[in-house]
Amino acid sequence: MKIISVEFVNYRILKEFSYKFSETSFITVFSGDNGMGKSTVLDGIRMNLLDQYEGKLSDYLNWDAPEGSKLTNILTFEHRGIVYVSKMFVEGGSSRELTFGNEKFKNSDAVKKLAEIIDPKIFSSSVIAVQNEIDLIKTTPAERREHLKKVHDLEFFESIAKLDRELAEHQKLQQNYNLRSTILQAETFTPSPLEASSFTSRKERLSSENLADELEEEIERCKRELSVFEESSSAFLVMKKARETLSEQIEEKLLEEKDKKVEFENLDGEKENLLQKINQNFAKEDQTLQDSLRVQENLVLSFGVLQEPKAFEEDRITKASVLESSLKEEISRIEKQINLVSQGRCPECGQPFEANTLQTLQERLAKASSEKNVVTLEIEKLKEERLANSLVVMEYTTRKDLLVEAKGTIAVLSEKISSSQKSLDLRIQNLNTEMETKGKTLQKDLLNLEKDLNFLQKQLSETETQFSILDKKTDPRKEDELRIKLSRCETLLVPVSERLKKEMEIDTRNSLIIKQNKTLELARLENEKNRQDVQEQLNEIAELIRIVETSKIVLKREFPSFVISKLVKNLEMYMNDFLLQTYAGRYKVSLKESKDALLIVYGPKDADVKLASGYEKQVFSSAYRYAKELIQGFGMAILDEVDSAASDENSQLFYKTLAELPYEQIIVISHKEETRTLLEKDFGAEVIEFSFGQRIA
Repeated sequence: MKIISVEFVNYRILKEFSYKFSETSFITVFSGDNGMGKSTVLDGIRMNLLDQYEGKLSDYLNWDAPEGSKLTNILTFEHRGIVYVSKMFVEGGSSRELTFGNEKFKNSDAVKKLAEIIDPKIFSSSVIAVQNEIDLIKTTPAERREHLKKVHDLEFFESIAKLDRELAEHQKLQQNYNLRSTILQAETFTPSPLEASSFTSRKERLSSENLADELEEEIERCKRELSVFEESSSAFLVMKKARETLSEQIEEKLLEEKDKKVEFENLDGEKENLLQKINQNFAKEDQTLQDSLRVQENLVLSFGVLQEPKAFEEDRITKASVLESSLKEEISRIEKQINLVSQGRCPECGQPFEANTLQTLQERLAKASSEKNVVTLEIEKLKEERLANSLVVMEYTTRKDLLVEAKGTIAVLSEKISSSQKSLDLRIQNLNTEMETKGKTLQKDLLNLEKDLNFLQKQLSETETQFSILDKKTDPRKEDELRIKLSRCETLLVPVSERLKKEMEIDTRNSLIIKQNKTLELARLENEKNRQDVQEQLNEIAELIRIVETSKIVLKREFPSFVISKLVKNLEMYMNDFLLQTYAGRYKVSLKESKDALLIVYGPKDADVKLASGYEKQVFSSAYRYAKELIQGFGMAILDEVDSAASDENSQLFYKTLAELPYEQIIVISHKEETRTLLEKDFGAEVIEFSFGQRIA
């Protein structure tokens, strides 16, 4: 087994972490200080692969993740040649998905299928080693015995299932051969050989053949002579048709020549008519343009000389508006003063106002109001003056635009009149050229027609000569005689041919009978051989079925106790092999098996492993796990801070032994710089540094 890649999003301290394990180095080290996220990767693998976690899944969501964030845990691994992708998502609720090949499982089905592929307890105890989790010491002898029994059951049931599959295949093959044997038995019947028919006499056969040959030769001669007559008649008809065709062609050419001559004679009149139409069209078009030109010229004269109006002075209104605003402010100020004076005393100093103050303010108010009314009237007059000026300017602009447009139209019309005259000259020139070309073409056509007529008349003369010759060759009386003779020979040939055909059919049938009899004999011999082969195969299959069924009986009766004893011996051997390499052979362990327990002791006094020191317990537990891994065959180890209590020398021995063992993948999680340096330098491990949940490049 091998983990290919992991991906975590918002998983505890790992906000966003993905890693694809190296394909060149089988050792990977997750390094960094405690609390940086190394062991979190292992926790994520256990959660996804083994469904092992504590508390609620929502507790594993990163505390700093925004509200509504999703926890993602994706694991890709290969096991027994199949690549699996297991996905976990936590967002409010949780969801699972497992895919491999064309298979897909979701939620509880995915968890169940994963447990079938990899037993969580066996995997944990065989592959994963975590600091202070010493499986060998924690488990009781009875639990160890149960564990081995479970391993035995897996192998035992797998063996039984394998035998069942093999038995089913043999039984299916037996059914197929039984069916084939039945078919061959049905094909055993062989028809009796057929008897050949008797032949006619050789003399009668030769007489019939000679007569048939003579009649066929006479028929062929008559046909050849008739073919000559038919060819002559056919040629006669062809010549007759050719003569008619040539006469028609000559008549058509004469009519065409007549039409061409008439067309050539009328060429001058056609030219005059076309010139007259061109001049009429030009005169009409020119008159229209001249009328339009006069209209535009009269329009220009009607405008006379335009005088541009003087622009209105806008600042006059602006000045008057400013004066009006200042007078309004003055009036407002005086009204406020009058209001204060009406109260009798100054609101600031408390002294009474003079008697004539109010009258003076009212006079000032009347004067300011009068001046404001005058200014307002003046502004109204200025606005009316501005409006009148705008109308004058608008009328001037309109007349000016019309004048410019009329002058442009006059220029265009003048250009059209000039172009029209040039166009007339060009059309007359083109007409003269066209008529001249047409005259030359007609003359050339007439010469060609004259040549064609001479050629056709010559061909007609030659055809008349050949027609006279063929007319003399065809003799209807001789042709009739040949047809009568041919019919008589064909009538005589029919009974002779039928007799010969019947004799040939007898020959063919006899040949087929002889061939069929040989085929039937070969088929009988082959059928007999096939029956013997099938019977031999059935005997072999029956023997295989007997062997498999006997194997199942023996396996169920003798295999369990034998396998358990063998597992115990292998477990003891593998553990001592590991201790020999990592602990210099200081101690050996012994496994003492009983019906319900498996006791592990060490040393000369057979002390229980629970009495060992801290690091020795770790070493014994690693040896136990290594031995179980060799039996299970996962081919990988995940070690989390397992050497934290070991000296540098013991760590070096431990990892050197691991590197030499047949593992496909080893994942080491350690905060010790010495461990990282040792594995990277001596064993080519790929090192991943962690800092606050992030991978350091």
